[in-house]
Amino acid sequence: MIDLLRNAGVKGLEPEDYDSTRWQGRLLKLSQSPSERDLVSFDTALTVSAMRYIRAVHCGRVNPKEFKFELDVEGSPLPLAEFTQTHVLNASDPAGEIQKLEPPFLGYKKLLALLPVYEKYAKKDDGEKSDHYIPEALEELDHYYIYEIIAPVTCGTSTLVFSTFCTT
Repeated sequence: MIDLLRNAGVKGLEPEDYDSTRWQGRLLKLSQSPSERDLVSFDTALTVSAMRYIRAVHCGRVNPKEFKFELDVEGSPLPLAEFTQTHVLNASDPAGEIQKLEPPFLGYKKLLALLPVYEKYAKKDDGEKSDHYIPEALEELDHYYIYEIIAPVTCGTSTLVFSTFCTT
């Protein structure tokens, strides 16, 4: 579970939202004759971070209605505590159980696959508003058919336009 939290970036999430930099110290403390308080603190931190991560993977970090998107994400809420206890706590593959909660849509899977490409170009951000990365990014994605522009994705002040992708 801790590896999932540390590597939340592969899902487009912020690892620090799940205490990614704190786990090494917490694990070290557990290996040095921890007190009951240390054990309770560790368990609480892991449970809270896991539940945050599970919720974000299942329905996102932000309610789309806050941005005037008419998507119903409140249909049947996931009982986080119950799911964590029954599906994650003693699972031989907690990552697999959590992965089952991800959106099943092909577009979601393709966007996850393209995330490293986006991050590569976002790192080139020089602070100037520019569209000069778009042709370069599209060349790298030439095996994808772009058929509908959804919205520009902004990193700093540079803008990359990503669209709905289908492989050709």
